[in-house]
Amino acid sequence: MKNRYILSFTSRADGSNRFGKMANSNFRPNYSISGRWNATMENWFPQRGIISDWQVRASFGTQGNVVSAVGPNFIAGYSGAKRDPATNIPYLTIKSMPYPELRWEKTYQVTLGSSVGLFNNRITINAEYYNKISKDVIDKLPIPYEYGMTYMYRNGGEIFNKGIELGVQAQLIKSKNLGFSLAFNTSKNLNKLANQTSNYGYQSLFNGSGNLPGRAISGIYSYVFNGLN
Repeated sequence: MKNRYILSFTSRADGSNRFGKMANSNFRPNYSISGRWNATMENWFPQRGIISDWQVRASFGTQGNVVSAVGPNFIAGYSGAKRDPATNIPYLTIKSMPYPELRWEKTYQVTLGSSVGLFNNRITINAEYYNKISKDVIDKLPIPYEYGMTYMYRNGGEIFNKGIELGVQAQLIKSKNLGFSLAFNTSKNLNKLANQTSNYGYQSLFNGSGNLPGRAISGIYSYVFNGLN
């Protein structure tokens, strides 16, 4: 194939015992597949010209994540700083509500990219586009205060990320004893939450932790100002 086509595949299984009754979720298989086409190796590609290198690549992969702050069991602890004034016994503070349905956070990503070299690779241009979907993301679910907390964690979030990355590098001086190059890169990312993601109350919209369905993560909002009376 003369290095025209390159294909790679990797796979692994991650394990965790934090999932309570979800024993079938203890192991999470993850894999990735990627390919690259070196167009400069084609017979029709001109050997001499402005374009000295051209590559096109694509990949797809999965990833799993375990949130250590959440568990299937009820977690509480004593705090020496907080004591009952009558008995001097420390208060029992709830750290986390039980969540036996805890499972992996799952991420799926597709990436497309291309690299071009100009003037014998004195100038290289790299462009990349990615689209990422994260499912079963841990978020907060409001609960009645009778439980001792105002919220609990759950696998209920879904996040969409997509963006582009662009980089340009130029070797302005290339000699035996001296080299000088300039590099420029920029990127743009867009994310939004799925419709089923929980909101944490209107106060969170004003302090940078507000999550609204279909909007970006941790947005900051304010009341509409109509002017002074």
